[in-house]
Amino acid sequence: MHSKLCWAWSAVLFAAVAAAVAGGPQTQGEPPKQEPQKSAAEQYKALAKEFTDARTAYSKAIQEAQKLSPQPQKYAAQMLKIATDYPKDPAAVDALVWVCTNLASGADFDKALGMLVSDHADSPKLVTLCNTLSRSPTGEKTLRTILEKSPHRDVKGVACFSLAQLLKNNADRGGASAELPKEAETLLDRVVKEFADVKMGTRPIGPQAEGILFEARHLSIGKVAPEIEGEDIDGVKFKLSDYRGKVVMIDFWGHW
Repeated sequence: MHSKLCWAWSAVLFAAVAAAVAGGPQTQGEPPKQEPQKSAAEQYKALAKEFTDARTAYSKAIQEAQKLSPQPQKYAAQMLKIATDYPKDPAAVDALVWVCTNLASGADFDKALGMLVSDHADSPKLVTLCNTLSRSPTGEKTLRTILEKSPHRDVKGVACFSLAQLLKNNADRGGASAELPKEAETLLDRVVKEFADVKMGTRPIGPQAEGILFEARHLSIGKVAPEIEGEDIDGVKFKLSDYRGKVVMIDFWGHW
């Protein structure tokens, strides 16, 4: 009986050792098979395809996002209704300015602009509207009205500057870019003298008006170039006027 028990335990121990040897750690067995190294051409094609696929996915995402972009025309009628239902409320001006600054033209734009001029020309909130009208070919009449009727210095200043810009832009579109219209020049002079510290956005309008005037008076085609003084590469001083009567090419460049 004792010998049979020993034999059984020996058989179990042998089986356990055999199993341990057969299923031992991977580090003692053969290493796993590795994929063959791709050629340079294969790697390039795979990477280029990955980029193309990513760019295609990006373009599709942009197209889908554009479908979600809110259209101001959808809200203009509701904004006009607010202004019509609550004409004495300050929100009426906000709603009308919203329509004018978000629509470039159209029936709703014209209606909102008319209501602002007829009912709210004395509002201090018209500063934003003046800036918008400076880029509108049809904004001249409104800007003149605001400049005349507004009791607010900042509104008058921005209206004056915007009207000058509009007149200049209209002249540019008509092929008269070399000449600043006389009235625009007069308005810009007024901006410099009366409203230089008034801000449009975050920038004062005075320096902007001065820049436009200087360009028109000194840098336009046919104008005498302003004097330039400097030194050449040998340290010799010179002036632009030294070359009067000669063909001169001036190259302005720098590092930013």
